Amino acid sequence: MITSADADRKSQQQRHGLVPRARRTIHRLHLTSHTAAENAPVFRRLWEHGVKDRMPRAEAWIAQHEPTFAGRLTDDRR
Repeated sequence: MITSADADRKSQQQRHGLVPRARRTIHRLHLTSHTAAENAPVFRRLWEHGVKDRMPRAEAWIAQHEPTFAGRLTDDRR
């Protein structure tokens, strides 16, 4: 994320929005995966064989590390 922000020459304001955007994206992926599992057998198998457990952990991990990521993204000393 940091390398991408550097390469894209994102402004400080844009950088501040990256981590919340990542959190929202993962949350939407979780919801979409769950919906797909309810409607398609192949996605249901994926959901039942681990996705349903991994997605909440991924969301929690991002939330836990959000301050660290945000600090590294907006650190002017780089």
